Amino acid sequence: MADRISSDPDALRSAAGRCAWAGNDLRRILIDLVEGLASLDDVTGDDEGGRAFATDHDAAQERIEGALRNLIGCAESMADGFEAAADNLDGAEQASTVQRAS
Repeated sequence: MADRISSDPDALRSAAGRCAWAGNDLRRILIDLVEGLASLDDVTGDDEGGRAFATDHDAAQERIEGALRNLIGCAESMADGFEAAADNLDGAEQASTVQRAS
């Protein structure tokens, strides 16, 4: 068992910033994907093969968009969690009555 524990709120805040950046980057990817696919309009055609392709394509697109939304949510939650942990550690340090060893 460790005799001492330590924490670095600044490192946690840095991690929060990186997670927020990743979430924003993923959001830009999602927007680019949605806009790019929307600009293709109806390229599948209106014949039987085109409709079958569109059905498969639309389902795959929905899964990809949903996965990206989930990743964005995860990145945002992680950023919030790291920030809250840093704040809690700072608060605990401020409230601590334990004397530091010299």
